[in-house]
Amino acid sequence: FSSADKNFSAAEPLLTAKHMRFFAWLEVQRGRMEFQRGNYQQARKYYDRATQAYTGDWLTEGALAELDAAERKFPSAIARYEKLIAATGKPEFREALGDLHVYAGKPALAKPWHDQACAAFLASAAQGDVHFFHHLTHFFADTRTDGAKAVKWAQADFQLRKNAFTADALAWAFFRNGQFSEALDFSKTALTFGVKDCFLQYHAGMIHLAAQKSKAGKELLAQAARLNPNYANFHAHY
Repeated sequence: FSSADKNFSAAEPLLTAKHMRFFAWLEVQRGRMEFQRGNYQQARKYYDRATQAYTGDWLTEGALAELDAAERKFPSAIARYEKLIAATGKPEFREALGDLHVYAGKPALAKPWHDQACAAFLASAAQGDVHFFHHLTHFFADTRTDGAKAVKWAQADFQLRKNAFTADALAWAFFRNGQFSEALDFSKTALTFGVKDCFLQYHAGMIHLAAQKSKAGKELLAQAARLNPNYANFHAHY
């Protein structure tokens, strides 16, 4: 993240009062980097600066909802997500609200939001849109736990975009489908990109353990914890 920090810092002074929406976007990106490190206090500072610069932007509100949820401020997070759903109709916020209800121990409240999100993702894909392939991968890997469907959507996404995150998603889908050899192969592919991401490292660690690579698996899990001590807390899949 260090090079991104430097680039964002260099960009800030170049933005004038005419560019407040762009400034807000910049602050949200800086906040998300801090969130991914587990630095919630610093993340909120950036999000608050974004709000002050451009009030009511859905990107900022989504980031704040995610942060509230991670800090277990559930009423605030739920209210933000419900407001975002009413304002934007975006299915990814419906998915996030469902995930939040599960995280808060109320799966019955999650079901209608997850059902709505899944229906929207599938309808989009049926129309030839590829935007929600990664959401469908996550949904069937972690929400409804259908490994075969997760593999289907992960493979489709990987064919379109071969990068660390699509390789990781495909590896995790294979893991959920009990195909540990294939999962290990794609996990290794994801790691070759050199991306340091707590969730990528966590997935790789779990996959290596399942493939009887215990030493490597434990080290990868330790890396995930070093990258973000709070990686097990709530996070959204946008």
